[in-house]
Amino acid sequence: MDDQPSPPQNPLFDGVYDFFLRPANIRVFIACWMCMTLLCVLASIGYYVKLFMSDLPPEPEKFGLFLLGARGALSMGIAVLVLSFFSSIYPSACFMRIIESTGAGEDRVQWTQGVWFEFVKDFAHIVWILFCSTGVPGLCLALVSLKVPVPSVTWWIVLVATTLILFPIFLLSMLIANSPWVLIHVRVIERLLERPSLSAAVYINSVAFGVPSAFLAHWIITGYHFLFAPLAGVLYAAYWLTYARLLGRVGWMITEDENRTKKKKKRRKARAEEDFDD
Repeated sequence: MDDQPSPPQNPLFDGVYDFFLRPANIRVFIACWMCMTLLCVLASIGYYVKLFMSDLPPEPEKFGLFLLGARGALSMGIAVLVLSFFSSIYPSACFMRIIESTGAGEDRVQWTQGVWFEFVKDFAHIVWILFCSTGVPGLCLALVSLKVPVPSVTWWIVLVATTLILFPIFLLSMLIANSPWVLIHVRVIERLLERPSLSAAVYINSVAFGVPSAFLAHWIITGYHFLFAPLAGVLYAAYWLTYARLLGRVGWMITEDENRTKKKKKRRKARAEEDFDD
């Protein structure tokens, strides 16, 4: 196997934002673009189904019409969920593959490796991290809303902001601990606090690209602009692959610091043993 070149001198920038444009990654980018476009359309259909359900007549004398509409909406909703599941597997697998390969210090990603079961597992890991990232602030907001009414706009702003903050911490902690149940790893927190450049790179990227992407999705889904889904799919695919590359570089720098510390300790131990022998 060919030796992988070491990460560049500026790992938080070099080879990150042009990663999806590399010739070896064009196929993956196109496939992710198609999946993201389909997900945008499916999300719009799901929103329309929700609106349709809310417009069904609640009067008892129109129960037959309500039941007929509910059955149709339920069938459509199940179809949307199934198609969304299959459309999310490949981008999820690419996302995790990029982070793992980049975090291991590799410059190129071996796309041909892996089996379908691993793709489903990658999808499950991302869903789990997203659930935890949104569940923590969602639970807090739910408790607050029991005492004070919380506007829907506040819900969305808080959920998006806290998800963008917690998602990289939970994901990197899970990968470093090699366990989906470890959402907070001491090494991740320590390195992000010790090296503000790592935190800045992740969260500036989230603010510059993640927040506009969330607003774009809201505009497309709720504004009946699903015809813009192909254009949005290009932006989402590019950001998805770029964000994975950035998280992989951050993970590499976190583990590289640990490896350097271990090497220093070994050298000190070896010198101490040599001094003792003399």
